[in-house]
Amino acid sequence: MSSERVESLTKGLIESLDALQSALKNAFKQASGQEPDRVPAYYKKATSTLSVGEVKNLLGIDYDVNDPAYILTLKGDEAKDVQLSSWCVEAMSKLMKARHYQLYRGEPFSRILIDLLLCDRLLCLDDSKANNFLQVLAEVDIRAEIIDDQKGQSKAGYVAGRADYALGYKGEKYPEAILIIVEAKKEGCCAMAIPQTLCYLAGLQDARKKAGKLNVDLFGMMADTNEYRFVLLDRERRAFISEPLLWATRSGQIVALVDYILRSAISSSPHTTPIKTKNRRITNYDDHLDKTLQRGAGTSARGGEEDPDEYDIIVEHGISKLVISPSTGAMEE
Repeated sequence: MSSERVESLTKGLIESLDALQSALKNAFKQASGQEPDRVPAYYKKATSTLSVGEVKNLLGIDYDVNDPAYILTLKGDEAKDVQLSSWCVEAMSKLMKARHYQLYRGEPFSRILIDLLLCDRLLCLDDSKANNFLQVLAEVDIRAEIIDDQKGQSKAGYVAGRADYALGYKGEKYPEAILIIVEAKKEGCCAMAIPQTLCYLAGLQDARKKAGKLNVDLFGMMADTNEYRFVLLDRERRAFISEPLLWATRSGQIVALVDYILRSAISSSPHTTPIKTKNRRITNYDDHLDKTLQRGAGTSARGGEEDPDEYDIIVEHGISKLVISPSTGAMEE
């Protein structure tokens, strides 16, 4: 039996034991009149053992790995290569080339590289006008509700798991304030993070919709020690995933994509002071995605809508808010 098969079976056994432990724990709490855990026992665990097909069916995600229309790339000026700061280039290069680390290419090593990358790009990001700043969170519990017609068949109500990284404006107890998910994998296993990342993005989308947020287009990044992939889950529950990008040959494109999703998170948040002046009409966020992202052939963020909502910026007590214009709806927060 291969080591990969043994690892998969071991993970499955551990997950089953975890689910049993959780079920017993919640049953005891309910019997004693206590509040059950935030993530119920009635759930499937979001792990790399789930397939993309299973996640699509469970959560109602539209994605086809064999269709070029679901490939995500930058376009226009956004597609230009971006270089890391010199200190980050040196640190990542020394780690990757150090003879002492040649046998150490597990997930913890990937996390070191991700930490360096995120730190550099956040420090370079011009968010001086922000009222609140993006915060990096680790090991964040997220759950996504399974669509109704799959609950009976899957014998679960939710898919739940723990994201390696999340970037948002509040702590981990506020999933509606999270805009980006990052998953780390050991060398050669980047693609295995796709099902998990889709689960977490769907869970965040559920939380943001429930909280009445305007922006429910969310980004994710997956990385091992050599390969990076990026994903957008749009408001129509369509997933767009980039082709595999190798750091050795396409680091400039990887950094450009990281910068893009960080800037998008900031520009779409009601907690930031925009460059636009007070009460000036700004372009619909979906229009921004259409102009800067290539999502296959002929794909629009609005899904064919003729009259998309338009946003205004208002300032109250020194704090800017993104709102739907009076002709189309009510304020986000």
